Parts: sequence; C-alpha cells; structure tokens
Amino acid sequence: MCRVSINIHQSFHIFIAPALVRLGAMCSGFQWEEMRSDGTLILQAPDVTPESLSQQFWHQIYRERIYTETLPIRQALFQSFAS
Repeated sequence: MCRVSINIHQSFHIFIAPALVRLGAMCSGFQWEEMRSDGTLILQAPDVTPESLSQQFWHQIYRERIYTETLPIRQALFQSFAS
C-alpha cells in the first residue's frame, strides 16, 4: 500500500472533495486517511508509486478547478445556442 502526504495550499481546498471522488473512481482501493489543519492531506492506494498517486491527485485538483472556473462560460454558450 502506497501512502503519500500532500501539502495543499488553502486556495485549492474547495476542490479537494470532488478531486477525491474522481480519484476514488479511478483507483481501486484508494482512500484518504486524514486532512490536517495545516493543509496536509494523507492519501493511500495499492499498486501505485507515491509519485504517481501525487500526480494523479494534482491532476484531479486542476481538472476540478478548470471545470469550476469555466462553468459560467459554458452555461452562457449553451444558453445563447438554446435561445
């Protein structure tokens, strides 16, 4: 079982929950162990390296950030095409 500790800046905290859900769907046996008050997240997953788990987590964080930040643009485009 791979265990990794990731320090997350406060500006990314709003993206953690959706990223963990996505990561859980991708990695069989994935678990998050702890979120410390200093912004450190402890993750565990079998059959991956610490570097890979960290990379996959950050990929999901940025994916969620991009989704959230572009949602108003996509909604406006959809609304303009629907009317």
